[in-house]
Amino acid sequence: MHISQLSGKTAISYARWSSGRQALGSSSARQTKIAAEYAAKAKMVLDGSIVDDGVSAFTGDNLEAGLGKFLDSVRSGQVPSDVVLLIENMDRFSRRNPMDALPTFLEVLKTGLIIVTLQDEMIHSDERYRENPMLLVPSLVSMQLAHDESLKKSIRLKGSWADRVKKIAAGERIPISKVPFWIDRKTQGFNNRVDDAREIFRLAAEGHGASAITRAINLKGIPSSLGGTWCRSMIQDVLKSKEAYGTLVIRGHEQPDYYPPIVSETVWLAIRNNARKQRRNPQAATDANLFPRLLKCGQCGSPMNVTTTSSWGKRYRYAACTGRTTSRNDCGAGNWPYDLLEEKFVGHLGAILATPDEPMSLTAEVSERDTLLTRLEALEVRKQNAIQSSIEAETADVQRAFREAADGFSRQIAAMRLQLAELAEAAASEVNSAARSLDIAAALDEAQTLRESDRPRLRGMVAAVVDAVTLEPYHRNDINVAVVSLRGRQRPFNLVFE
Repeated sequence: MHISQLSGKTAISYARWSSGRQALGSSSARQTKIAAEYAAKAKMVLDGSIVDDGVSAFTGDNLEAGLGKFLDSVRSGQVPSDVVLLIENMDRFSRRNPMDALPTFLEVLKTGLIIVTLQDEMIHSDERYRENPMLLVPSLVSMQLAHDESLKKSIRLKGSWADRVKKIAAGERIPISKVPFWIDRKTQGFNNRVDDAREIFRLAAEGHGASAITRAINLKGIPSSLGGTWCRSMIQDVLKSKEAYGTLVIRGHEQPDYYPPIVSETVWLAIRNNARKQRRNPQAATDANLFPRLLKCGQCGSPMNVTTTSSWGKRYRYAACTGRTTSRNDCGAGNWPYDLLEEKFVGHLGAILATPDEPMSLTAEVSERDTLLTRLEALEVRKQNAIQSSIEAETADVQRAFREAADGFSRQIAAMRLQLAELAEAAASEVNSAARSLDIAAALDEAQTLRESDRPRLRGMVAAVVDAVTLEPYHRNDINVAVVSLRGRQRPFNLVFE
């Protein structure tokens, strides 16, 4: 495949680095620049980028992060398979052993995705390697070199960390790259954020939970450790940090009295014990919410959590916007009565699962298939004519021209056959998906019973079919709507509360 054949295609750039130091350096700018330059040179449309910041390709973590999500989108058809992925070189894709990396590499090429390594301007495609498998050798060599380099670095790094731990255990102080936000990296003493950290631990010592602390800290305008607003998980990480009572934890080794403490170990343990009690609270049980990580605020898009309150001996559950409850934004959406949502959802499960998809699929697929078959027949005729003309040609130049034309028709025919195969796979997938939905629908006939007797099972069933539940702002004594988005369906279901 030549660069001219990429003209007009859509390109996505992928940049990756495994350390923050590389991000601060030239790695990000360099990878972005060469991708833009190549796209312009090939006359492609650069339509976005994927960045894996601080993600290792040696461990394969990038295949679970941004790159992995993109490849999953290509496999599922959410992203067209004829896009071109631009990467600096093979080690950005993977630094694993070639025996582990190559199957993934070839599998994604089979979808129709084209990968271009920009350093050598090599175009990698399934069609190219099928025509000449020996062209894989340079790619294998690149994978092996990248793996060997990372393996050597890993061995050296392990030795380096072992030396550091020995020095720390012997009482020496060494440079630490990642320190708590209240510690100065150079002096390893307090910086000007220590009072912010003390406030977090003061609130925790008074018995406030992570959510309440998050809200209080955000209301006071105290910036997070990253400079923005706080979220609950960030507060939890601070409260779990043993550096709060002065202990450095490095590669499993704990060195006491390394940092100046902001609380005593006794206070820290009491805070941790209180956090565990809050997690064991039956009101916060994991099966209390049938929609974990599925509820979204219809006003600001933030996740919604289920909270429980008690009044006059009765317990009430509400779905609350985390953007509002943690004061991360100025969302004014009120709480949703959770029990009302759950009862309505379970009662209408059959109608939700029977939601028809957008009425385009079968007609559109048949039409596209017929069009492809017609074009395929025409190309077969043109190919045979070119072959016959090359046989009858009187000069070598004319013969070569007709052979090249026949080769071009062969490539187009192969591409169309791949498209036909993809259409067939999509149709089969749709049938299988419909069958799975029917199976789930049959199982969920007992949803009302499971709601009382086996909530974890019902929660798993809901997660299998529901992608998101967006709750529009709730108004008491008025019509309210919950928009239920289903996995594999384009059309959502509007659950109306009158």
